[in-house]
Amino acid sequence: MAITNPLDTLKARWQVLPTGQAGRSSTSALARMIVREEGFVRGLWAPALGTNMLACSLAVGARLGFYPHIRDALCGRTDTGAVQKQPTRMFASGLVAGAVGYFVANPLFLVTKRIQAGTGRVEGGVLVTGARKGMPADERYGLRALRSLAEKDGLLKGLWFGSGLLVLRGAVMSASQTTAYDWSKSTVRRRDWIDDGPPLHFLCSFVASIVCVTCVIPFDVVLTRYQTASQQGVTFSSPVDAARTLLREEGPRVFGRGWVVMFSRMAPSSV
Repeated sequence: MAITNPLDTLKARWQVLPTGQAGRSSTSALARMIVREEGFVRGLWAPALGTNMLACSLAVGARLGFYPHIRDALCGRTDTGAVQKQPTRMFASGLVAGAVGYFVANPLFLVTKRIQAGTGRVEGGVLVTGARKGMPADERYGLRALRSLAEKDGLLKGLWFGSGLLVLRGAVMSASQTTAYDWSKSTVRRRDWIDDGPPLHFLCSFVASIVCVTCVIPFDVVLTRYQTASQQGVTFSSPVDAARTLLREEGPRVFGRGWVVMFSRMAPSSV
């Protein structure tokens, strides 16, 4: 995460850009503009680095660590002791593992999204760059932001805001990634296309990344907009309302915004 945090920041900042501005740009152009105006470290690498590392370590560790145990319990074993891998039960195992990990990590992901999406160069306490240009600067550090949310809205309402959508996103991410990896690996080995080893794991991880990002990116876009709505001066009554508003105002293509950036971040870490 220390290496890929700039991609997470770029994705969050790209997803909250106003429609008109986003339509005239691209992620690469946005990255160049941020580096030029704010610097690489301050504009892309540093925002929410600590909370993002903690959040991903907790959530990913839980979903990948619990997955094989849940899968083995649900799928059962043959007389020879081999696991009876079934796609539907593998998918269910991924859902459960992902839901647990992301629910626990929700406070860390929440402040990470808000800090990354709302970052920019500050002059006189006001943002002069970024999606929140002209607005007062929020907390720039994760632990302070966590304390501010808890004091303002209470422990559950403040720190677990949007947790239902995050859990759904995390469950879909876990289920799609682990199932695609497990299924493709089992299929390739069963048909003896590639011997077990690094090339097989690389291929299956690559396939899993494509499936995972494609399944998750719509949830990721809605989650980013919903959890950062108050920073943008927008109000959504629910995640469903946020999704409907995005569809109505920006069209279906908005739900794929950030696919390339997310894949660039997911593929290397998955491999």
